[in-house]
Amino acid sequence: MAGMDAPLAPDKATRIGGPGPGSPSSSGSPVEPPRVPSAEEADAIASARAAETAPVGSLRSKRLQLQTLQTVWLGKLVPNFGQGFKASAVTLAACGAQAASGRQLVRFSKYSGIQEFADSVVLFVNVGGDSYANLFEFAPPHAAPTTAAAAPSASVPPPPGGRSAAKDVVLTWFARPRDRPDSPIIARLTSQYLAGHSDSKPQAESENAAATTVGLFMRDTRDSRPGGKSSPPLYVWCGTLQLLVVDFAASPMRFRWRLQDSKELQTSEHFQQLIGGD
Repeated sequence: MAGMDAPLAPDKATRIGGPGPGSPSSSGSPVEPPRVPSAEEADAIASARAAETAPVGSLRSKRLQLQTLQTVWLGKLVPNFGQGFKASAVTLAACGAQAASGRQLVRFSKYSGIQEFADSVVLFVNVGGDSYANLFEFAPPHAAPTTAAAAPSASVPPPPGGRSAAKDVVLTWFARPRDRPDSPIIARLTSQYLAGHSDSKPQAESENAAATTVGLFMRDTRDSRPGGKSSPPLYVWCGTLQLLVVDFAASPMRFRWRLQDSKELQTSEHFQQLIGGD
């Protein structure tokens, strides 16, 4: 039933690790890289998606309550209002203070790590698994690479002074295996990035596609987290994201996001636990 929590395994849309770029198929033959849409094409796909009439009561018919999330919930645990851990976070993001009613106010796909709103896309990431060390990188402000070739294969160590001294946190995230560069939701995630890296001047400031906000909820599903298995894996609102680089040829596609609220999140105990801070 829509709205129930996803299993504690990493969300299907946010699995950590996985095959790298150019991974062979099960038959051993190289996989032909997917065609990447132009900036104009991605903008058109994203704009068409935003213009679609979403079913009444669905998450895609709701606007993200960004101001409430940023001013009240940044770096904080979202309690279980009664709908379940994930449903509570989704309802808070879509309905703000009404989430405290405990009622199921919006329909959404419970297993998806990509939740689509009318004006936004929010990623739900489970922190855990053997490849946790490769999930986060620490970089000087705005200093992350902007091409796939420049992206490091391993995490950048925290700067002198510990993780709390890091100015920017960079998240490596993987799309769903079924997603393609021209999938509508991927176009919404990448159209502004592609416009900024295009030689032409498409509608880089498109009122539809380029206006898509990307947000992030994360939760700690490791047994070694404070409280271990007995403590509920509540989500933490981690603010908004900026796409630094996307590897369309990887299977699944690999994204690197800068957490735009990294500085503010330094004071959040819950966020520091998520990224392995002291």
